[in-house]
Amino acid sequence: MYMINPVDNCLEPLDEVSFASLGFKERQHLQEWIAKCPHVLGEDLLIIQKEFDGFDGTRERLDLLAIDKDGALVIIENKLDDSGKDVTWQSLKYAAYCSTLSPKHICDIFERYCRTQGEERDTESILSAFLETDTPLEVLEQNSNLRIMMVAGNFRKEVTATALWLMQQGLQIQCFQVEPHKVKDTLLLSAKQIIPVKEAEEFMIRMAEKQQEQAINRTKRKSDEAKRRRFWESLLQVSHSKTSLFEGRTTGKDTWLYTRVTDLDVDYTYRFSERSRSAAVVLSINGTDAEQNKSRFEEILQQKEAIESALETELTWQSKEGQRSCQIIASLPGLYFSDEASWPEMIDSMTEMMQKMEKVMTPYLSATLDR
Repeated sequence: MYMINPVDNCLEPLDEVSFASLGFKERQHLQEWIAKCPHVLGEDLLIIQKEFDGFDGTRERLDLLAIDKDGALVIIENKLDDSGKDVTWQSLKYAAYCSTLSPKHICDIFERYCRTQGEERDTESILSAFLETDTPLEVLEQNSNLRIMMVAGNFRKEVTATALWLMQQGLQIQCFQVEPHKVKDTLLLSAKQIIPVKEAEEFMIRMAEKQQEQAINRTKRKSDEAKRRRFWESLLQVSHSKTSLFEGRTTGKDTWLYTRVTDLDVDYTYRFSERSRSAAVVLSINGTDAEQNKSRFEEILQQKEAIESALETELTWQSKEGQRSCQIIASLPGLYFSDEASWPEMIDSMTEMMQKMEKVMTPYLSATLDR
């Protein structure tokens, strides 16, 4: 840092000093400065406790505990000239401890803090004024977020790397570099947010939220795929006892499972819809020649009444212009995949319909190939 000399129109470097060289201590000085002027961290914060030790089964002490204007708890961990390598781990532990605090606990903690400061104040009124609401407890209840602020004169690389990674995982974490300066007999303090870089903070937060959303979606997708595989494994066990159509077929990760009957140029498919709570058994006339597929479909369609009577259900007959395959669909409504307790009923309905579909349709399919 430099001092501007307007007389000589030049810059004069300031003496490099450290907190230690000036005789300042972490708890007695840096912590007190922030407690008395939390705005040094770039926003309005309400300090609700110093040296908070209200953690069951541990004697650890959190430097400063605050709330922000949205009612989120803020863990402030201070180091002096060097962050050390364990500050991130300490902050995460304190965040975990504080995650169980209820709005009432927060109010009690703040009331005790005021008493230790020799102040008998209406803490609920202070919270109401700070949060700009008549119902501070409701605001604290609605905002269960936790934020971490780490303050130090210098941050080690392992600390900044970990902080950036935690941000990408959706944790609200900030690093502030504080430095003392001396100009003759005047002492100055600078505080700069280095993670996330202030100018890019909004962008980094949006990116972190996007990455977290993508991670959640990936986890959900993998969970959904694993669930479908379990379903198809259970269905195939039952299906093998009723029809040989799916022999050799393995489980899949999709909402459908098909098998090819080469001799008849058709596919048989089990499928279900999670949204509409239904399932279906589908026969697709799916040879390489679209015109032949359509001709076979129309010939079988002439026997619609007899086929539906034999299957004891109405079918959906689909032959769409521009599509090679033609489909005959037996719909099975009221089957809810999301409820695993209903899988046995769902599997029985699907496999029984597949068994009947194969038995009824095979003669008609064979007849259309013989002509």
